[in-house]
Amino acid sequence: RFRRTTAALMLSCCAVAVTSCAVDDGPTTQQVIVGSGTAVQSELVADIYASALRRAGADVPAVVKVGDRTSTLAALDAGRVTLVPETTGALLTYLNPTAEDTEPDDVFVAVNKALPEGLSVSDYSMAEIEGASDDGPAQNIFPLFRKGSLTDDQVKKLNIVAGELTTADLTDLTGKVRAGGASIEVARGWLDEREI
Repeated sequence: RFRRTTAALMLSCCAVAVTSCAVDDGPTTQQVIVGSGTAVQSELVADIYASALRRAGADVPAVVKVGDRTSTLAALDAGRVTLVPETTGALLTYLNPTAEDTEPDDVFVAVNKALPEGLSVSDYSMAEIEGASDDGPAQNIFPLFRKGSLTDDQVKKLNIVAGELTTADLTDLTGKVRAGGASIEVARGWLDEREI
């Protein structure tokens, strides 16, 4: 069902005039706080993002468990966290319950348009969360972060992660965590395998 189109790639580079997708202008030395939801996959993806950002030079402490979507958005708005993992379809439904978009590219464009002021995103990945339905909107994983909080190199690193992470990868990694593996170690191992 997933097919990345030229339009989506152009959007990720901000060729489409969606204000909320603006790439951050300049470098920052502030600490990057990565938050997560309570689900295993949310924490795992947060650890992947946090580890990738560290490799891009960011000062990132341990991932903070924030809670549900309402809590994570409130934490982003208040500046208590810098970045959280999200899913395109679920976030779009939360922000715009009447949205009817279902295809990955369309959902990504729509969620960009619906983002609250001050928030930005980078590329979405091929990976979809557990329980994603073929009948509903695409549920591709992507990072949601405070605008101006990341350097260009850090955003590029997140885009590399997006280009590599698949649903099969996510399922395999989640299984390792549920089998007793530490989320952060599983995340680092995947990044090492992909040489990210």
